[in-house]
Amino acid sequence: MILFDEVLKDAAQVQSAYRDICRCRDDLLGFLDRNGWFGQAPEGSGREMAVSDYESMRGPIRLWLSAYQRTPREKLSVLLDTYSGQLPETCRRYRKFVAREGISDEPSGWKILDFILSACGRELSGYSAEELDCLMEKTSEMLPVRSTKLFAKFAAEVSGDSSCRYDIHPRRQAEVRKEAYPVREFSVMAYCVFNEASWEANGLVTKALDSARYADLWLFAALHFLGALRQTDITRLPVPSLPYPPDTVEGMLRSGSYRDADARGVSEELLLRLKYLPMYPSKTERYQGVPELKFFIPESLKAAMGLIITIKLLHHKENEPLVRPVQDIVSIRRFFGTQFIEALGERRFQTRRANKSYLQGIELVTADGPGRPKGYMLAALARSHKGGIGALPEITDIYLKDAAFSGYRPEFILREMFERGIFGFIPALLLERYAGDGYRRLDVPRQTELIRCIGLDAGQLEEAALLVERSLEASREIVASIPEGRLGDALQMAASGAAASRQPETLCLRTAVGMPCCDSLRGGCIGCGYEIFTKAAFHLLMKEYTAITELKNRASGPERERLKNILSRGIIPAVGQMLESLPMLYPGADMETMTGMLERRLKDTDDSRCADA
Repeated sequence: MILFDEVLKDAAQVQSAYRDICRCRDDLLGFLDRNGWFGQAPEGSGREMAVSDYESMRGPIRLWLSAYQRTPREKLSVLLDTYSGQLPETCRRYRKFVAREGISDEPSGWKILDFILSACGRELSGYSAEELDCLMEKTSEMLPVRSTKLFAKFAAEVSGDSSCRYDIHPRRQAEVRKEAYPVREFSVMAYCVFNEASWEANGLVTKALDSARYADLWLFAALHFLGALRQTDITRLPVPSLPYPPDTVEGMLRSGSYRDADARGVSEELLLRLKYLPMYPSKTERYQGVPELKFFIPESLKAAMGLIITIKLLHHKENEPLVRPVQDIVSIRRFFGTQFIEALGERRFQTRRANKSYLQGIELVTADGPGRPKGYMLAALARSHKGGIGALPEITDIYLKDAAFSGYRPEFILREMFERGIFGFIPALLLERYAGDGYRRLDVPRQTELIRCIGLDAGQLEEAALLVERSLEASREIVASIPEGRLGDALQMAASGAAASRQPETLCLRTAVGMPCCDSLRGGCIGCGYEIFTKAAFHLLMKEYTAITELKNRASGPERERLKNILSRGIIPAVGQMLESLPMLYPGADMETMTGMLERRLKDTDDSRCADA
């Protein structure tokens, strides 16, 4: 029988608040999981989940449906009415007990009775002292301390033995752990969240597509490896948009045809929204001088993270937060499997402990010297998707060991720059000098091929090629002026994000080598010559390209010439440099995301031009 169809029929008969929506279905599955599915083995998945003998579980399910989303008093009444025929004396005495104790409107009232009815096969008054002791032992696993005390009081009253007394000691305090998750356990969690082999083994994509609760759990867990955010801030994250209509996206995800480029685009949009509308910690935003929230998705995780966000967006409703916290053991075990639960120590997932692990990991890999790598604990943990749990300690060692060139190998620096989205001729030429002939020089055919993506006509194309070539020559002169012994420091300062400039979208080569700004009166850095671009700069440049092109098309005379010079001497060479430097720095890298951003901006410009015409 199809489980959800039968449950809907029963819900209508008992006038339950249960509805055929994701949240209600998730609650039902949680109830069945806590009760071991009443001996049944579910088959199938999603809406087609079935059980072979629904009749054997119909009674408990109808009882659950009758009490679903009711008040504590209503739940208590449902239980008493249902079981008064089976345990009349116990129910009669318990009805008086809750009235005397005044707990009819408290959760303790119905939870104690629920425990009695599930644990006792006969009237409680017939239990011996030894049997009552066994019941008291079970309460430590199933009831809070206050409910346990009330049950002990009721059991002593029913047994008629005034000497039957129990001392209930607080136990929750000893169970609460506030220290950081150990690095190995935190690494295992990252493996479960980001590793595609783990996705396949546990069917994560299908489970999350079928359940909004599981989609929330997956995204909620993943966010803890991208920043140290409080729960109140996680629920305030901006909501990106889907790349296609929801039905199309769901079909692509189920068939495995959802492209990495589309997933990366979702991650990029989330980061872009945070960049242009920064968030401040909800706990301290009323104070001055508090920096905005730090949230960082490495390049190697943008596709995986984008897929996780995409699945959550399929369940998202208007005016709801992007993600809701899900931390309970039952949901985690059913979704991620036993590895994740074992890493948690059989406890619920705690944001505070995860944040401590994230921050302590950053501290662990940060040395005292300037320009040392900061913030790459996430990369050390999450790169297990290209290896496995056993490879994580080896990868982490890379971030702690010294190597040949000023303590860092070129491959390590290159990976750091890739994760930060750093582009431009300056870092490419620095690496060329730093590592010898291992990095290819720019060739004219590839330069022309990539600049063609900008969408210029033949005459403009030749001019742009010359401008970019001139930019390359200027970069060579700047890099050549740096003393040989400071190349390693300059590269690592840039790769670690420590070479600050006047604009958040760029880094500064002069800062990286300890030199002052060459123009202290300059307001921005783009066009200076010493700037090192990041992907954020690409967004900014394309936005400016669209805006200035629109102004140029409407202008005339000297103003038109001025705007044309800004485009030809500032923006087009910078965009061309970024597109050219990407394959120089990262051979074989997927440029689809960058060219996609370029094409969208050019289309916006063309549409605006046509509208004006």
